[in-house]
Amino acid sequence: MYDRVIPLISAREQMAFQESERFNSEREILLRLAPDCWNELKATFREECAKLSAHSHVFKFECDEPDDDTLFVNRIVGYGVINDLTFSFDRAVPPHHVSHR
Repeated sequence: MYDRVIPLISAREQMAFQESERFNSEREILLRLAPDCWNELKATFREECAKLSAHSHVFKFECDEPDDDTLFVNRIVGYGVINDLTFSFDRAVPPHHVSHR
């Protein structure tokens, strides 16, 4: 009986180990790519805000970057500024998690 159970347990443990290795490899890749993706996201928002502002008489937007890990998308109303969106890059959060305020 044990000669059948031991290979099954061993195979299951090997599969779990390989899955952990795969997960860790993917996570390392995502962690390396995350800063570039973050910078691309900020650049895209800046470009789109500029395009929209240039073609609209009603909507005017600006992007403000108080630090490397924060992007504010502000709506300009008269002489005031309203913060419409805030994006934050949190290096401690798993790379596949996206949040905005």
